[in-house]
Amino acid sequence: MANEGNAQAMIRLAELYMEGDVVELDKEEAVKWYRKGAELGDEMAQYELATCYHEGKGVEEDQEESAKWMLKAAENGSNRSVQWAMGRYYQEGWGVEKNPAEAVKWFERSAKKGLALAKYYLAMCYMNGDGVQKDEAKGEQLLEEAADMTRVDKILALCADGVRSPVQTAAV
Repeated sequence: MANEGNAQAMIRLAELYMEGDVVELDKEEAVKWYRKGAELGDEMAQYELATCYHEGKGVEEDQEESAKWMLKAAENGSNRSVQWAMGRYYQEGWGVEKNPAEAVKWFERSAKKGLALAKYYLAMCYMNGDGVQKDEAKGEQLLEEAADMTRVDKILALCADGVRSPVQTAAV
């Protein structure tokens, strides 16, 4: 299926090579398959390829190439974690010019989709006036929202795993 242009199959094959599961560990081969999926426009393949360049896994570390692929993935717009990651690139200046206001934009996109971690980073931006006008009250509000979201995520995870019923979990 990967040879037939199926991006999901390409990603799975890349994962197998990256982890050395079922096939012999070959990070360069993994990057080849991530790249093929990324070039087809698959958001997760683009994200994984960006991560490979960011961490130097299977390729030489290249922050600019990493940022290029991360931006493509983030602009696809469906994955809140990818959008948060793009915010981190702008916040830290990984392969892009450091731009706190642009980081805030990506954190906001991700937070609107319900990522508690993005709300936390956004809160820190408001608390410190990093990329936005300093507003400690808004920062505290966002921290509370992130904490509430985290509790709800934990409750849902426990219920989904069958560890507790929703009633038992309400006390968490």
